[in-house]
This record gives sequence, structure tokens and C-alpha cells, in this order.
Amino acid sequence: WKIFWDLQCPYSKKSWENFPAIKSRFENEYDFTIHLTSLAFHPQAFQAQCAATLIKTYKGYNEMLKFVDACFESQESYMNAALGDCRKSEVEAVFADIAEKGGFFDDELTKEKF
Repeated sequence: WKIFWDLQCPYSKKSWENFPAIKSRFENEYDFTIHLTSLAFHPQAFQAQCAATLIKTYKGYNEMLKFVDACFESQESYMNAALGDCRKSEVEAVFADIAEKGGFFDDELTKEKF
């Protein structure tokens, strides 16, 4: 199964919440692949997708999935209601904070690079 998630989408979050049960039920019958996308009407989704891709590049797929978990757990912090009419740098800072709290930074991938 190919699963497409937008990290700002509340419906994607609902799918993410149900994913462990679905995966455990069907993992012997199907392979699951997670794809991140950004819908045009979710302005922070592209930055989230970029952040996840950066973590995947430096840390690998499994760490990217952990970052996805952290993003969905913190989704309210980057929804339109929380950020309003903000600058791109403010959105990037929210995802850098999520990555920092998740322990994704080290000597190779720093908050400044992020």
C-alpha cells in the first residue's frame, strides 16, 4: 500500500493515528510505503516535507518516520491558527524545534543546517 501523508493535514494525522493497527493487521499481506506530500491549501506542509526529507537524507528512512511521528504529535504548533501570517523562517524554526526535541541533531546535522 502506498500511503500519502501531508504533515499539516488533520485527515493525514487521523490516518497516522490508525496506521499502527492497520499495519499490524496487514503487514504479512502487504508492503507499506509512506510518501510525504504537501497540499496547496496547507502552507506549512511543504516546509514539513522538506524537513522530513532532510532528516531522511542525513539519518535514513526510519529516522524520517520518527520525525513524521514527532510532527503529527506536534501538529497544532504549526497549524494556521498557531502561526497565522508568519514568515517562512518562523515556520522553519517550528520544525527545527520539533527536530531538536526529537534528538535528530548531531555534529553532521545541526540546527543551523536545518
